[in-house]
Amino acid sequence: MSFEELSISGFIKEMKDVSYGTHPRKFCFVLGAGASITSGIKSGQELVDIWEKELLERNGTAHSNWKSENGITEENQYSFYSQYYERRFNRQPIDGYNYLEKLMEHAKPNAGYVMLAYLLTKTPHNVVITTNFDHLVEDAVSYYSQVLPLVIGHEALAHYITGHVTRPTIVKIHRDLLFDPKNKTNELEVLHDNWKNALNVIFTNYHPIFIGYAGNDNSLMDYLIENGQKFLQNEWCFPYWMLYKTDRLNGKTLNFLQEAGGYWIRHSGFDESLYLMGAASDYKIP
Repeated sequence: MSFEELSISGFIKEMKDVSYGTHPRKFCFVLGAGASITSGIKSGQELVDIWEKELLERNGTAHSNWKSENGITEENQYSFYSQYYERRFNRQPIDGYNYLEKLMEHAKPNAGYVMLAYLLTKTPHNVVITTNFDHLVEDAVSYYSQVLPLVIGHEALAHYITGHVTRPTIVKIHRDLLFDPKNKTNELEVLHDNWKNALNVIFTNYHPIFIGYAGNDNSLMDYLIENGQKFLQNEWCFPYWMLYKTDRLNGKTLNFLQEAGGYWIRHSGFDESLYLMGAASDYKIP
């Protein structure tokens, strides 16, 4: 196996040691829905549970037949988020956007995002790549650091990402909440070429830290796996995959790490992990 486990304390020390000096390394953060739960936004798994109950209530027989036709079981249903979203809102797609906006309108950045704002503005680690639509990162940066971040919320803007990033930059590969975010199955199968070009530039310069991301997005995971050898051969900066508590490495996550090398790290939550990263740079939550 070309990858290995690294303790959270070992990772924090490594990150601190290599961030400064004559030949520093830079890290970027790849976030998924797990990063936003403590800030008041439901995870994809929670939404699947909600939609499962609603669809059963609306027409239990039709829903059971749909699950059977698509091979959906209690064990694998969380990997069918986009299919659940489509089925729940297929008659009136605008209802889906309305649902997501209401879901996120009262969310407030929790401790992890405060620390992330510090890292993005006061250290060389100034890039976030996220599959989330919410505004938690930019809200935290603007409020706690009084810095205006660059938000790339649509693939049409991806060309603004260059090899020389001078301000906190947030890359939303499923688009921003207000820019017709991607939720449908066919939209999440292949990563847009504009995003691929942008990520090529980022991973050439930054080690990705995956946290709060379960690897259920085929578009991003297939891109990562296809380019695994570039990480392994140091054309790109090798990855750090943070695995939550008792979660297991499997499926495309395992495939990617086998192809790319790097490290996987067991952690206890987004807030705690970002707190440790910020504390290593002597930052305290205001």
